[in-house]
Amino acid sequence: MKMTKLLASAALVSVALASAPASAQLLDFDGITSFASVDNYYNGGTSSAGDVGPNYGIVFQAGDWITTTGFGETSEPNLAYSASGAGWINFLNGTTTGFNFSYGGFTDTTFNVYSGLGGTGALLASVLIPANNPASFDFIVVPFAGVAHSIVISGGVAQFGWDDVTFGSLTPGGVPEPATWAMMLGGFALVGSAMRRKKVAVSFA
Repeated sequence: MKMTKLLASAALVSVALASAPASAQLLDFDGITSFASVDNYYNGGTSSAGDVGPNYGIVFQAGDWITTTGFGETSEPNLAYSASGAGWINFLNGTTTGFNFSYGGFTDTTFNVYSGLGGTGALLASVLIPANNPASFDFIVVPFAGVAHSIVISGGVAQFGWDDVTFGSLTPGGVPEPATWAMMLGGFALVGSAMRRKKVAVSFA
């Protein structure tokens, strides 16, 4: 019985950790060769220049999201912009909560968040990102409800660029949300309590 409780508590911690935005990673585009397209770099694949990236399960529309420098990016050397002005990003494992980033836009750009890949399924959110001064990036947070598998932007050709993007969290860098922290702490407390109640037999030779 006690072992069952201990395993259940451990499972709760595992669920808490799994639900924490561990998949919420900061994408700064800085490991990608300037003027290359992001492509599969954040899916454990490569950019158009052959740069090998981490496997976050995030795929950028091939040939569309181009890295560059020289504007108001918040971390050098690179930002990424949509060459078509209608680029999509797929989340193979899904993403929740929302995302945040710094950006520069010569024109207004609309972000549509979908439940399916490639801009399919239910529309979870639609947010207009206003034009600003691309020489001085602004920070923005986009919350949504549900599990998103893609984002599609709609704006002018090569008119929108972003940097330091965090998907799956409303805070930069993927810091867990307060509710997630509470669940994690609760799980750890249960495991600690179960371990304190467990009797340890010690024998001496």
